[in-house]
Amino acid sequence: MQIPVIVEPISGGFRAQTGAPLNLVADGATSDEAVAKLRALYIERIARGARLQTLDVPTAAENPWLKIVGIFKEDDPDFIALREAIAENRRREDEAEGR
Repeated sequence: MQIPVIVEPISGGFRAQTGAPLNLVADGATSDEAVAKLRALYIERIARGARLQTLDVPTAAENPWLKIVGIFKEDDPDFIALREAIAENRRREDEAEGR
């Protein structure tokens, strides 16, 4: 298994760390040392009984707007008029609000 790790220079060496759900951090004189210490922390945590597991969750219902996405072509005169009307209304609202 591979886990994303960020390694960055710090005063006196390097810091290696993982994000959630692990939240492990290790410092070392070199980047390799920091990563090795981070790996040791991970192995120690697993040895104490921690485990990484995935969770299946249901996806949200289909977005009803997706059924009409793309029905207007860019060069459709009605679509062009609609975009222009929307832009004009936004311009007026911005002007009225002093933006």
